[in-house]
Amino acid sequence: MKSIFLRIFPLILALTPISVRAQDNGLLNKERTLWIDSGNAALMGKSSQRPNNTAILSYDFRTGDHHLFQEPQSASDVHFNTAGCASIGKIKLWGQFSYDNLSDSGTRFNTLVYDPFDERFIYNVADTTLSDRKRQSYDMEFKMAVPLAGRHFGGLHVRYRDRIAAKQQDPRSESTAYDVDLSPSFVFSIGSHHSLGMNILYSHYLERSAPTLSNSSLLQNVFVLKG
Repeated sequence: MKSIFLRIFPLILALTPISVRAQDNGLLNKERTLWIDSGNAALMGKSSQRPNNTAILSYDFRTGDHHLFQEPQSASDVHFNTAGCASIGKIKLWGQFSYDNLSDSGTRFNTLVYDPFDERFIYNVADTTLSDRKRQSYDMEFKMAVPLAGRHFGGLHVRYRDRIAAKQQDPRSESTAYDVDLSPSFVFSIGSHHSLGMNILYSHYLERSAPTLSNSSLLQNVFVLKG
């Protein structure tokens, strides 16, 4: 069994040393923001955050026989991501946007859903027909931290994802899925070296699938996978 992985990262080279230095500082500033990846957005208020922006464009290709049954024989992904943070007065902001265009070849055992490995589904509808599959994903995320009384902070974290998938062979289907995460948070300073944080997470997910047959005269078998 053999698998091949190929990843290409196009880079836009700066024409002046000033631009290169600015790009490096942006990545370093992100690394210095200690709580930027925390689930508690209010913690950004306790970080020494500097304005920075990043952009990444990449291409990923993989092929081979060593894969799970519901994974494609070959897959490609064009990925774009941009992210940045800024401060407006004492309010600290961060946001990011990602786009993925995925093309799968030789997929089976997944008739309806965007992601057959999503553990939120208690069963899945599957067929044995080899087929191509096209998918697109949009991911938007926003964080904000505002100072409250004293050295306490309040925060808000919002994330929205919109995805669409289309199976190219009968029994074919088109599925649309979106999920929203909303998380308010607080951080309370205890003395000069300690903090106590809390956050509440609300999550909503919905996926709709519309199975169709382009050739209704040919009977197609589907199965329900449980467990």
